[in-house]
Amino acid sequence: MIQTLKLWLGLMIAIGCAGCQAQGNFPTPVVTVEVVSAAPPTGTPDCLPVPGVTIELHPITATSVRLVATGLQLGEKPDVFYSAQSIEETKRFEDWGYAQGADGKGMFSLELTGLAPLRGQSRSTWDVRLVHARGVACAKITLP
Repeated sequence: MIQTLKLWLGLMIAIGCAGCQAQGNFPTPVVTVEVVSAAPPTGTPDCLPVPGVTIELHPITATSVRLVATGLQLGEKPDVFYSAQSIEETKRFEDWGYAQGADGKGMFSLELTGLAPLRGQSRSTWDVRLVHARGVACAKITLP
């Protein structure tokens, strides 16, 4: 998304500069553009396991689980993606921007909610991905 935005901005500047030069002999200005984004990634990342980093999913209710990650770096604040799909429906959630990161033992926990069965299913399997500084830990859970 950011690369596309940079490409469009660069193209617009180039077109504008070409129009100015066609009317006279003017020097081309040097423009530096820095794009800063506070938004998290929006695509679901591929699994990229890292030795020592694990995630466990512990059911709390029929529609929620406790995610427990270990092996993270002190203060690390991962991004979490979880999704499920059926023939009739797809659901995807993102969690990020936590106030607290991993503790001194490298542990991070979070409650994932909204894991209800999808339309057309009595049970759904949820794919969970935890994106951290060194990779992507993945797990699946099927809830009744």
